[in-house]
Amino acid sequence: MVQLSLSQVHQDQIYRHGERCYPEECCGLLLGKILIGENGHRHWQVVEVQPTENCWGDVEEFQQNNHQGNKLHYFAIDPKVLLSAQKDCRQKGLSIIGIFHSHPHGQPIPSEFDRAIAWPEYIYLIASGENGRFNTSRSWYLNEAGNFMEVDSTLLL
Repeated sequence: MVQLSLSQVHQDQIYRHGERCYPEECCGLLLGKILIGENGHRHWQVVEVQPTENCWGDVEEFQQNNHQGNKLHYFAIDPKVLLSAQKDCRQKGLSIIGIFHSHPHGQPIPSEFDRAIAWPEYIYLIASGENGRFNTSRSWYLNEAGNFMEVDSTLLL
């Protein structure tokens, strides 16, 4: 069993970031701790949400000529932002435990692009809604076989 816990405040931060970025995809980092139970089950606990800029097509590593499309359907987090967040996390005793992004025009289900860029050690929270209002999210992790598995999410007060 794999579990994710985050607060209502964190979820609201993610939804508001999605609404600010609409109609483009938003993205950001989930910072926290990964707890391993006696039974080996993983529990991702979000302590902070760090919204980031969607740099799809703006950073050399993510030039649009590698994939058709734009920020309406793709996202990327600048590697410099990831490095800075890792350093900040170390000082706080936290880790980057996941990435969130939005599907402003679809369901909160991973796309093939999401699978292609996913790392197995992260949780992936996808937010969605209708007409620029976000109110739904689902969380996923990539298993050893390269398939996304849904995570049991717990919303804390």
